[in-house]
Amino acid sequence: MDDWMKQLEATLAQLVDETEQWVSSAVETVVESSDAIAEDLEQLLAPMMDPLRDDLERNLDDFVEAVEPWADSMVVNIGTWVEQAMTPINQVLDPLVQQRTHCVGCRNYHGQMYGDQELVCAIHPFGPDLDREACPDYDSIWPDRP
Repeated sequence: MDDWMKQLEATLAQLVDETEQWVSSAVETVVESSDAIAEDLEQLLAPMMDPLRDDLERNLDDFVEAVEPWADSMVVNIGTWVEQAMTPINQVLDPLVQQRTHCVGCRNYHGQMYGDQELVCAIHPFGPDLDREACPDYDSIWPDRP
């Protein structure tokens, strides 16, 4: 009984080795054929690709020339829109952070540092009089309701 098991094992091992060799050979053949086909296609298509590439570059350049002014104006418009949209937020948050409660929401608020001096606004460079209840020159950033 041991003999036929050993013989079966040897036969299966040989079958595995032969199958492995056949698969390796087949894969190698497919890779070589694929490389040859790719080279042939490249040589066949190369003369057609150069004019196509030139046309594409020319059309792309024309497209960029046509779109660039529009895109530039869009960037400027978007920048302006973002600035306008953020103004109320900046005019509220910045004075709060700087502890300028009289200036919260005021259109005149500037709040930038120049050297070691802060310019609060053009009307009150050092800030409004804190003894008063409200700034007499307050101009709300919020539109009046109808």
